[in-house]
Amino acid sequence: MDSPLSTITDKLLNIYNESQKAAKIIRNLLVLIRPKKGERTLQNINNVIRQLIDSRAYEMKKNMITVAFDLSHGIPGTMLELEQIQVALNNILSNAEEAVILAGERRKIEIITRHRRGNVEVVIEDSGQGIQQDYIKRVYEPFFTTRGRGRGTGLGLFVAYEIITGHGGEISLSNRTEGGTAVEVKIPVISVQQWSEIKRQIDKPQAPSQDYKGARALVIDADAAQTKALSDILVAEGFLCDTATDSAGALDALKKGTYALLLMDLDTAARDNRRLYNSIIAEHDYLKDKIIAVSTDWGTIEARFFLEVTGCPHVTRPVLHKTLVSLVRVMLT
Repeated sequence: MDSPLSTITDKLLNIYNESQKAAKIIRNLLVLIRPKKGERTLQNINNVIRQLIDSRAYEMKKNMITVAFDLSHGIPGTMLELEQIQVALNNILSNAEEAVILAGERRKIEIITRHRRGNVEVVIEDSGQGIQQDYIKRVYEPFFTTRGRGRGTGLGLFVAYEIITGHGGEISLSNRTEGGTAVEVKIPVISVQQWSEIKRQIDKPQAPSQDYKGARALVIDADAAQTKALSDILVAEGFLCDTATDSAGALDALKKGTYALLLMDLDTAARDNRRLYNSIIAEHDYLKDKIIAVSTDWGTIEARFFLEVTGCPHVTRPVLHKTLVSLVRVMLT
């Protein structure tokens, strides 16, 4: 029979754990609702990661977690809202820690950084048990958790997704063949000068529709509703928008005029899209750096292969207005 003292201790511990969970939920929600002033500074992602690991060193040591680093030398700085990026990476790292603790014996996390195709990339790998394939598409939903009742808040990756996409980047999660998961973050490299120009454009007193007034854009997508959603964003920014539902229509449109921007759906007929991309570049070389790929799932083999081969900038559905506009401004600045 438990003593009165041990019963009280257990209850106090439960209260403490629940209060910590509530505090974490509040912190994550505050990140989302706090006004975003766009106060970015030039940061080196390697330094951000080292500072984050230093802040978590005690907890990791207590939980017997080993951290390995493969940080690329000479990685360029990019303009970041430091506090938000720290929150995003901390949330990802917290998930990795929880995963390796639950897995038991081999508690290892590896953090990799690299500079590739105009992006700063961060990969956080863990030696946990992985995640059910059916859950991978849901991990960015608010309050969705795989940890069971009373453990996770279900906000960590949702908040990370909002922050990363708000920087014009992307985040993806996959299971590793050797076990565990890998979370990959890509953030476009933006210089101080580029950010100054973007800020100037954002802070312009005139309506956004003046930014690209008269510029022509082509949206290639077989789905009418998705085509309209993308076109509406571009039209709101001043673009004159044409649409095509297939490769033949796209190539025909390109023969009739020039375009400042091209959006290309990858969710259907992926192989045809690779052929279409090659045809466009072969016949209209000026569009090489003006094409944005759009997809719902960048974890498919076809989508990942497309990106590896083309190095094409890309956005994830559902496409947020601010995400697409931020990417367009970087590309056309």
